[in-house]
Amino acid sequence: MSWQDRAIKNTQEILEREAVERLALLMNAAAPCKGSGAVSRRIAQATSAETILDYFAEIRFGLAFKELRFEIEFEPCGSKGPDLAVFRDGQSTYVEVKRFRPSVADDGPTVGIWDELMPYGNLEKSVKRIEDELAKKVRQVEADSGIVAFWSDHSTVEVIDFELATLLRHPHTCHVVRDTCVT
Repeated sequence: MSWQDRAIKNTQEILEREAVERLALLMNAAAPCKGSGAVSRRIAQATSAETILDYFAEIRFGLAFKELRFEIEFEPCGSKGPDLAVFRDGQSTYVEVKRFRPSVADDGPTVGIWDELMPYGNLEKSVKRIEDELAKKVRQVEADSGIVAFWSDHSTVEVIDFELATLLRHPHTCHVVRDTCVT
């Protein structure tokens, strides 16, 4: 049984059926890419839904770069290195992917009492968290140039939080692009 088959089987055991079908399509699309077996291996060995979804964020970004006509390689330096390498027009760079997971503790209440919405989110806390994660990921890329890609499933982290965090940390080098090409 291949790592991809094992990954799909593990995903079926841990996630809901609808999610498994969508994620299997992503895995199949990524299968021809160099290093995809490494991501499949990690998915096959994952023990939680959140960890599986972290790995699928890497696949989503890899496929987004592929759609933009980049050649991609998953785990180009092994499991401790960057998540992706992207190549085009004789140039290459590394990509580090970070998924912000949903968190009941951080999200707080999203519905109120007597049909009144409760405030949610904390801009300062959110921006600080993103800044900290950005700093960690930039160190992981370990190159003169690199890409840090954030994926957020966190209901109270808004696009503006990412914009503020990246502008404060790296005002001339970071760009926030809203993901519209990958679902």
